[in-house]
Amino acid sequence: MECVDTFVAPGSGLFALYYHLEAPGEHLSRVYYCSDPAGSTVRLVAEVNEWLVSLSAGSLGNVFAASWDGRILALSPDTRVVAECDLLGTIKLAGFDDTLRFLMGEEGHIFEATPGGTWTRLKMRSKADVYGVARRGPDDFLFVGSSGKLINYRPGTSPTLEELPTSADLHAVAFRGPGDGAVGGENGTLFLYRNGSWEDHSVEGESIHDICTFRGRLIVSMQEAGTFAVTDAGALTKLSGLESYYLTADDKHLATFTDDALVIYDGTTFHDIPHTRILGGDI
Repeated sequence: MECVDTFVAPGSGLFALYYHLEAPGEHLSRVYYCSDPAGSTVRLVAEVNEWLVSLSAGSLGNVFAASWDGRILALSPDTRVVAECDLLGTIKLAGFDDTLRFLMGEEGHIFEATPGGTWTRLKMRSKADVYGVARRGPDDFLFVGSSGKLINYRPGTSPTLEELPTSADLHAVAFRGPGDGAVGGENGTLFLYRNGSWEDHSVEGESIHDICTFRGRLIVSMQEAGTFAVTDAGALTKLSGLESYYLTADDKHLATFTDDALVIYDGTTFHDIPHTRILGGDI
């Protein structure tokens, strides 16, 4: 099995999603819980015969996952389907304030959860694959997509499309505040949002896989190049040379994963929990 996503739930610990293709059409996914950076407690949360691709969790220990074919599952305390969206090619499930909010995927698909519990597709004139979303204000969201596409959205209004001067796919977005954020993607593409406009701070090298905020800083993962912090001048300062993929954080910990281990950063030290320890012989 391989790790495909992690999620730090505020005050609850780290959840990790593992997936394995057993045979054509036969999928196996497992979600594990880790109590702390040392992995003092590791337990299996759920095992399902679904192709799960993305995790989300809340501070009360509620854990959710999205399947490739648009199904949203609650995994704790029991496993059940809570929504089914008309989507083949799920990329990301996102929640805000302990509430599931968006499901994103290929060909311009964005679904929003409504107060009544249904999921509605946002209507927009774009077929861009949608990779991620960040909130820059109480009701102000920015999605990132393929070929330099940005999608601005305020609930109750129609999404508006914006294009950065790049053809690169944008995989990641994060904001520290309404006027301070970043998007990143293929081939080191990095744009910072400052003073009401986007500034190009792209770097040569690995693609940017993810961006998140941690203790007031913007943190960037660049796959095999490692994990970096964005300075006030827009430069990248290396925090770790370990490979790094999706990022997730609360006020205490930043987490990612490598091919060999879950990696947790406490602001001073990077700790690792080998996948072999979590999975035992099933790796």
